[in-house]
Amino acid sequence: AGTEPSATTPGLVSLWRMNDNWNDSVGSNNGTAYGDATFAAGKFNSGGTFDGVGDYVDYGTSSSLEISGDMTISLWFNATAFEGGGALDSLVTKRDSGGTQFQWGVVDDGTPAMTFFDGTNTRTSTTTLSTGAWYHAAVIVSSGTATFYLNGVSDGSGAVTITSDDAPLYIAELAVVSRPFNGKLDEVAFYN
Repeated sequence: AGTEPSATTPGLVSLWRMNDNWNDSVGSNNGTAYGDATFAAGKFNSGGTFDGVGDYVDYGTSSSLEISGDMTISLWFNATAFEGGGALDSLVTKRDSGGTQFQWGVVDDGTPAMTFFDGTNTRTSTTTLSTGAWYHAAVIVSSGTATFYLNGVSDGSGAVTITSDDAPLYIAELAVVSRPFNGKLDEVAFYN
């Protein structure tokens, strides 16, 4: 089940549908793919496919992607495999050599779950994730609290601090230290 995000939702800054391109459906934050990131059947139409070895999309450092408080990111993901060993499988991140604005992904330390890191605090969701299944995931940061949602249900929360940073926004990878995602992503939406 589930529906595609609407391009007219208030606060929507960028919507990357990944329908055979990396372009922004509502703004001008188009992406550049690296590695052999490509397209295959997604949750809706086509989606981005990443093999976990150097594949990612760089959406740049536009001021519209800089945030210093409340934000929401939502997407559909279907993991082929998790890295394991407590390593991050990146979904959406903003980090450069100057530091971390945020890292959102999946960490598998024996029990794969969503995680959000603000450069100081790490918050983890409560549901154990599986490979080979589509999940609708969101993280909402509001008034200093990050709340996870999985398939529309609240899935844990905790205090975070988001500071403005001009680091690039990556999908399926973490800049500076490689933490790739292995699987499919679709309908990535960024709200500010």
